[in-house]
Amino acid sequence: MSDANMLLERAKAALIAHDYSLAAKIYKNLILEEPNKLEYKMGLGNLYVKAGKDDQALTIFKQIEKIDNENIDALVAISGIYRRQKKFEESVAFLEQALIISEGNPQSHAKISYNLGFTYRQMGNYEDAVKCFEEVVEETPNDVLANNHLGAIYAMQGNHQKAIEAYNRGLKYDSNPPILQFNIAKSYAEIGEISKAQSFYEGALRAKPGWTEAIEAYADLLLEENKVSEADEVCLLLYIICFNFVCRKN
Repeated sequence: MSDANMLLERAKAALIAHDYSLAAKIYKNLILEEPNKLEYKMGLGNLYVKAGKDDQALTIFKQIEKIDNENIDALVAISGIYRRQKKFEESVAFLEQALIISEGNPQSHAKISYNLGFTYRQMGNYEDAVKCFEEVVEETPNDVLANNHLGAIYAMQGNHQKAIEAYNRGLKYDSNPPILQFNIAKSYAEIGEISKAQSFYEGALRAKPGWTEAIEAYADLLLEENKVSEADEVCLLLYIICFNFVCRKN
């Protein structure tokens, strides 16, 4: 193994250990040796993102874009930073640039469309967000997160049947994510399919025991259906969780 590769492995190990200062020092030394090696610059940029230093990360990713303005990973990373900074127009612009470059590469195109949909959703532009997520699930129907976003937007628009279709599509490929089970339970409750709602609330709590938001929603549903004893059991679970949390704090 070359010296550079050994240093790169050390940087990755430091990153895993959350020793960001050591990892950054190693990456900077590697960049000094090979200033145009984009792998090292990407590593340093991603490190800064994980360390919560978006401004420093942005500087690095902009350097990469200057060297290679068709580097999709850098463009997506820049757009992500702008999205976190609530600079949505800038985020969209970089993702649209990446979309043009990714034509002919379905996997990259779907990844960029997902990020664009996520940005539009945060902007409150639900119409364009739906179009993006629909493109993603058309290309990769097993994308659980895209199906969840799509379902959530449909639910916000009051279209719970389409929301359920999206959630079910995600659950078809992965039945474990508690957020999907929680969201589909809420939509089933909205259209009055109570037994299905109960089943999915219970599934969400099996997958994520002690999830207070799910416990509260499930208890509310049971009370609305006059299932008082069952609601009491669920509320007792919530009380136990809260009591244990307070005890740990003290």
